[in-house]
Amino acid sequence: MFAIENEVCGAMLILHVTGDILLPVAINFKEEINQHVYAKKLPEVIIDLSGIGRMDNAALGVLVTLSTLYSKQGRRLFLFQPARHIEALIKEIGIEKFFPIFENYEELNNHSLSDMD
Repeated sequence: MFAIENEVCGAMLILHVTGDILLPVAINFKEEINQHVYAKKLPEVIIDLSGIGRMDNAALGVLVTLSTLYSKQGRRLFLFQPARHIEALIKEIGIEKFFPIFENYEELNNHSLSDMD
């Protein structure tokens, strides 16, 4: 199972995800992220992966789908502090182009919307 808590910081919605995101819960994961995103209506969505235990290709597929969807809506999806094994899986699959990854709070705090154009 997983849990998602949200935090608003300026134009950023930060979603702190904990637990395991695997195929059986991938649809619920997508729906819950969308609930948070559409409730807050902010242009930047940061998904904090630092509390993830396990994540599979299905969960990464959800993130790619959301990135594409949000881009069409004028939003940007970013990933924050993925564990090494998750970052390796992202690179292995070749989907890192779908979302910038922030490694630490300094990178997150120093970025702005204009940096991403």
